[in-house]
Amino acid sequence: MARWLDALDGTEAVEHSVIDLADARDLDRQVHVPDVTAIDSLHPEPPSPDGYDHDSYGEVLDVPPFDIHRGTEATHLWYIIDDINMLYDLLKLRINRWGQLYNLLERGRGEFIVDDPNRLARIEQNADALDAFVQAWRVGRGEPVDRQVLEDSGAVSDTFIDEVTALAESVNGEAERIIEALGDGQIDRFRSGKTDDLETDFEEHSYIEPTNPLSNDQIRLRMVERFLETGVSQADASERTTELLSRLN
Repeated sequence: MARWLDALDGTEAVEHSVIDLADARDLDRQVHVPDVTAIDSLHPEPPSPDGYDHDSYGEVLDVPPFDIHRGTEATHLWYIIDDINMLYDLLKLRINRWGQLYNLLERGRGEFIVDDPNRLARIEQNADALDAFVQAWRVGRGEPVDRQVLEDSGAVSDTFIDEVTALAESVNGEAERIIEALGDGQIDRFRSGKTDDLETDFEEHSYIEPTNPLSNDQIRLRMVERFLETGVSQADASERTTELLSRLN
């Protein structure tokens, strides 16, 4: 919004206004619009990749953990770009997520990034394999459970809501693991009857799926198959799958 206002400042040809949704919804907060110079200071240049390999450069970048619930588009490019010099060039353009890069490619703007389109093909293949991983992992697993889900269930009282929420966060919101932990007595004095009620609610709202999750080997096979579908050789597909999985871990 700051950049739009900066661009529109002094422009009479384009009528514009700003609607603060927080104010419109009568919420107790307001949107603060910083100066463009302040925004620029929040985005320093990425560190040079000189002297680093792929793993160590990821540590320097402080790449966030892979969030499988947000899917492939939200994935940091470090996971799918093997060439750290190319990664560095994209980060300088403030392109750091696959969704951003994908949108550029969809609009035919690949030349904006690299001169050789073959370098982009490898990234797209990795992204496809990563998407295969996400889809395979989700088989037999419902949506993640958060505090709102727990409150809406009616099975968790105010006394336990903070503890059960913390438990849900510790297991990445996986409903079956929440039920298993409660059944093992990880939260003192949480009644077994309420655990049963919570499990029923999870099942009714598809947080617990009736099908079993795929094994690690099955997930890996689906990634290899996706590589093969994009024209990667068998040996290369296996090697690149191993590399992707090591990054996700």
